Amino acid sequence: MGIKEHIKEHKEAYIAGGVCLLVGAAGATLLLTKTNSGAQVVAKINQVGIWNTATQVTLVALGDPGDVLRITKTTPELEKLGVTVGMYVQSKGALARMLGVNPARITELCQGKIQDINGLVAEVVGKAGLPISV
Repeated sequence: MGIKEHIKEHKEAYIAGGVCLLVGAAGATLLLTKTNSGAQVVAKINQVGIWNTATQVTLVALGDPGDVLRITKTTPELEKLGVTVGMYVQSKGALARMLGVNPARITELCQGKIQDINGLVAEVVGKAGLPISV
């Protein structure tokens, strides 16, 4: 039996397979474009011994993971709110929320455009998700 005869004989199966492929691709595209969780997940399965497996899941940042800040100077009023010298903050946005200020002010502080924000001084010590020397 040649290829042409085979295709003619199994025409319905090839049509059904093609339709399933198109429906599956359309469904996957719809699901991937509808769900915007903001995180990409990378899973790695490591074989440990004969029976045990360990799964390591890492969330991959979609953009800049953010600057880690260290508070170098504060005021008694800010210390009452829990903002202390030596404290690490995971991002400029988080520090802005803690202080109730616009995040642009934190960026200006880190760039040296302003000296302090209500007596608070902070410095960038590294990127979130990367090792930081303390």
